[in-house]
Amino acid sequence: MKKLMTLVFILLLSTTGFADFKQPVATQGEPIGDWWTQIVSTCYNKWNVDPYFAASIIKRESWFDEEVEPGGLFQLNGIIAGIPIPNMIGWEDSMPNTAIYNKMPIVTDLLDGMENIDRGCWYLSSLLKYYNNDYNITALAYDEGWQYVSVQTNYKNNEYVKVVSNYQNEYLESITDKPKNNPTGSMTGLVIAETNKKAVNFEPYYLVGGIGVIILSLILVIILGKKK
Repeated sequence: MKKLMTLVFILLLSTTGFADFKQPVATQGEPIGDWWTQIVSTCYNKWNVDPYFAASIIKRESWFDEEVEPGGLFQLNGIIAGIPIPNMIGWEDSMPNTAIYNKMPIVTDLLDGMENIDRGCWYLSSLLKYYNNDYNITALAYDEGWQYVSVQTNYKNNEYVKVVSNYQNEYLESITDKPKNNPTGSMTGLVIAETNKKAVNFEPYYLVGGIGVIILSLILVIILGKKK
């Protein structure tokens, strides 16, 4: 019975993933559709990074072209661009303490889009943890290097932060009914925050399928319970 209940629990967990983040409009013709599914599954589901924020960084860095040298989609460089993994010597001095070495994704080719997204979003996740989920400071640190940025750094006049912020706001406006009121050069973790519930699309067929799995699981428990 314990094994059966474990199976049911796993099935129930599999029905919780109803959310599907809406793909934003390519506001300037950028090929975001080529990578949106991968961005959501890797950046959000694996590393808990706002996919609209991650997409905005990628747009700024490479315009969603995985073949842009030298660092691919995220234009990875420095120690985080190490293949297949960076040298561990000097790691603690070169990276924030939230960047856990043994959790870093392996990369065999920086110009492989999927591997690049995995490594890039792992790094964004590390920066977000280090800067207490401050997306503005994280963007600044991604551009300038975390060693030169603190939580007190003034980001409001930084061009990189302004560009990424504008891209993110445009993406969010394209999938919601009302424009966001974030000032230019200001970002928040909008997917995780209450203000971005409209960015999440609950597909009816996912819900029906999930309910069906639950019902079948309960029937199975009852039948096998009676046999014993």
